[in-house]
Amino acid sequence: MPRVLSYTPTWLSRPSPGFQFFDTASQGQELNSGERTKTVVPTEYAGPNRVLARRNTEIFMVVGKHVRWADLPSLKDQWQRLQETPSRAPKVKRKKSALEIQDEDVVPEDGSYRVLKPSIGEPIRQLCISPNDNLMAIVTSHTVHIAVLPSPDLLNVEHRTQPIKLKTYTIGPTTHVLSQSSIASVLWHPLGEAGNCLVTITTDSVVRLWEFDPKNRWSADSPALAIDLKRLVNATSGNDNVTPSPSGRNKVFTSDAAGMETASGCFGGAGYGDESPWSSMTLWIAMTGGDIYALCPLLPTKWQPPTSLLPTLSSAIVEKAASEEEGGAKGISTTPQDENQLAWISDIDKQGPILTAGDSLLSQKIEVFKRPSKLSPIPRLQGPFQMSPESIGDELEISDIYVIAAKIGDEGSTDHDSSLESDSEVGEEQGLSATIVCLMTREGQVYVCLDLEGVEAQWLPQKVLTRSLPPTPDPYLVVLEVLDTLNPGEPCLSEWPAFSQDVGSRYSFFTTHSRGVYYFSFHPWLHNLEKEFQSVDSVGMPFRIQIIRDSPGTLRERILTFDQNSDPESEPSVPACITMQDSELGYFLLTALNSQAHAAMLDKPYPRSLSLGNSSLDNLAGMIAHAHAPTRSVYQPSPSFYARSCLPTFIDTHVQARHRRMVKEEIRLSMVTLDLMTEAHRVLSRETHQLGVAASQLFVRCQTLQDALKGQILLAGEVARRTDQVTGEDPEGLLDGIEGTGRAGAVLEDRIEKASERQRRLAERCEKLRRGVKKIESRELSEREKAWKVEVEGMIAAVKGRKVRKNVGKVGRVEASEDGEVVLEEEGEEEEGEDAEDAGAWAEASDETDAEYLRRYREVKHLKDNLIPRAKDVSSDGDGKMHGDNGFQEENMVPSHLRRKKAEEIRKMLDHEYANPCISGQFLLHLW
Repeated sequence: MPRVLSYTPTWLSRPSPGFQFFDTASQGQELNSGERTKTVVPTEYAGPNRVLARRNTEIFMVVGKHVRWADLPSLKDQWQRLQETPSRAPKVKRKKSALEIQDEDVVPEDGSYRVLKPSIGEPIRQLCISPNDNLMAIVTSHTVHIAVLPSPDLLNVEHRTQPIKLKTYTIGPTTHVLSQSSIASVLWHPLGEAGNCLVTITTDSVVRLWEFDPKNRWSADSPALAIDLKRLVNATSGNDNVTPSPSGRNKVFTSDAAGMETASGCFGGAGYGDESPWSSMTLWIAMTGGDIYALCPLLPTKWQPPTSLLPTLSSAIVEKAASEEEGGAKGISTTPQDENQLAWISDIDKQGPILTAGDSLLSQKIEVFKRPSKLSPIPRLQGPFQMSPESIGDELEISDIYVIAAKIGDEGSTDHDSSLESDSEVGEEQGLSATIVCLMTREGQVYVCLDLEGVEAQWLPQKVLTRSLPPTPDPYLVVLEVLDTLNPGEPCLSEWPAFSQDVGSRYSFFTTHSRGVYYFSFHPWLHNLEKEFQSVDSVGMPFRIQIIRDSPGTLRERILTFDQNSDPESEPSVPACITMQDSELGYFLLTALNSQAHAAMLDKPYPRSLSLGNSSLDNLAGMIAHAHAPTRSVYQPSPSFYARSCLPTFIDTHVQARHRRMVKEEIRLSMVTLDLMTEAHRVLSRETHQLGVAASQLFVRCQTLQDALKGQILLAGEVARRTDQVTGEDPEGLLDGIEGTGRAGAVLEDRIEKASERQRRLAERCEKLRRGVKKIESRELSEREKAWKVEVEGMIAAVKGRKVRKNVGKVGRVEASEDGEVVLEEEGEEEEGEDAEDAGAWAEASDETDAEYLRRYREVKHLKDNLIPRAKDVSSDGDGKMHGDNGFQEENMVPSHLRRKKAEEIRKMLDHEYANPCISGQFLLHLW
């Protein structure tokens, strides 16, 4: 998991400009009673709360009916400048009351953020930025609006602090109204032309596709495609009417509409080249009762596919059609859906792409295709997907759905203009060839499911078929695991938990609810499961899959914790968090609660690549975890300390004009005075209670800090004691009486001496092993050494009177035995080939020199027989007179001419054997 480096930074805490961006009380929105309004959804609203959105490092936050904009790096730089030059910090001015200013004119004096004013009369519930970052969908409970976003250069002007009025278009002015169903989800189509295609889903299961054009206001008046899922689920042909009923007409209750209340929806892909080709045009819809449906393909009239989508899709369909033709020759009939897919892709291949200009002058032209007209634009509704009953509870209330597209291999993908942010930054090398479907319940449970078959394009038949077709198998989802984000004794408030995308990896995400923000990652089991999918050996696969299911599974960790029990006025729903990754901000997570920012600086997770094993990765993570101290959240003062009191305006807001005279007069016992005192007590008791709760939180935090400080002191003392025990230094005598401790570094010196002795023994063992290995090590003989060996063996054979072995290509060494005989110790194996043949030739040549060796041997033996007896006679005769310094008798001395003659003979013999002096000397030594 990504380790938390730090929590909410100082440049987002009071009194920084970043804190003012999230402080809703600074805008002056107050009720007549003096209470500030909250910026979140009321309790009667049941839907997602996505009032935080981002465009790169720019963030948008909803405050009532307005939108605030700020650039996080700019807020950080502004706070750093204020810290460097505190004398230039702006002075804190008195806050104006609600009677002095109007809330729509409130702007920051320091220009830290801008206020964007759309023409909307209802509280904003959701914000959704378009893929091209030039449009923003603003959603209320029942209405949808599209606002044209100004460029960052225009917004990031420090001297301009006036509110900016956004150019806003109302989507469906007669469709999305208060009298109709509420909005469940608003999505930008990933394949829309120039990113301007919007999809809206209402709670009555009506899907509408809007092809918005800023240059044509009529494009926002009526949808390009409208589908009523309650009618589509019972449709039998493409001629059936599946459009929703006109507004104002009474709706007829049907049994199928009972479980068709939409909770959320999302697209199966983001339009990237390495995804499954059908995923980006598949719309997944989750019902509140737990049913899951899919629409594929859902495309606008003009759509913009990625570079590799059409080649990959075309090759897959054509290959499937070819295999079915082979099956048809064997008597296996093809399905109508396969024929429709082939006709659909053939229609696209026939038409050429339409080149349109990009958003800017420097951008390249965009290839746009038209939707095929041979088939109906409304696909068949696939579902409901069946799930195992033992894994799903009886009452399942879905709040959100999140789908991760299946990843195709490298051979099926090419480079895409906009590569996935997680793949480009983290460098993921692993993927899963199956679609992952995640479901979030109102109780905070996350269901992780797998779609093994994959969703492909399906259409209804053009007309009602007279013949019956074989029934299609029901789609299903395999439930891998169910993850809880709440403890059994931790209640969940009335809210709508939601998913948030992670910019660090496509196989991880965040969830947000009133108790905290959680991080989920599929990397622990992703690689093992993909190996099973790619394995050709299916024997034992169910057993291995069960082992993967019984393993620890998905990584789950709480990043942020919200304690709302102590604050009675805490907001019941928390905005879905957003994540970003920037060189200045790092890996940053952000959300807001009770007019305060809650953030976390995360450490970028290390990718589990093939070159780095699991053990090495775990050791590296452990080293990093021990290298840093544990982090804790920074204390944020309660807003009650800074809230404006209602007592100064109590008379103007609570006392009627005809009774204000009594306030200045002497107090009299009357019913009016009692009502006045009772109302004042209500206001005062509420404020004092809030201050008491805030003070108790501060006291508890101070007590916690004291306990933490005591713990740190104990840990520091333990570290100091262990250090003194290691070094042997104990100036205060704390280690007296402890066995094994001493002074003046005696313990440390003893340990060093033991380590040195152990190192010396290891060095000796290593040297001994090296010498042993060197002795047993053998190498191949060179040509000269082989020839020398053959000559020595020939000499031995000539002397001993035996024939020379023809197979002489063995590795060995010649040594003299104790009895003086020359012995050849063989160590190697016989060699074959050219080397053995050459050695045999040398052996045959040596047979011709046997007579020469025998003659020399006899001559040397004759000299031995003559010289040894004479030497014994000279040594045995000790009575003669010694002459000279040599100690020999003069009459027994060898004449000088004889010595010279013998020395000359020996020199000639040595010269004859000059090529092999060592063997010649050894041979002569053997003869003597």
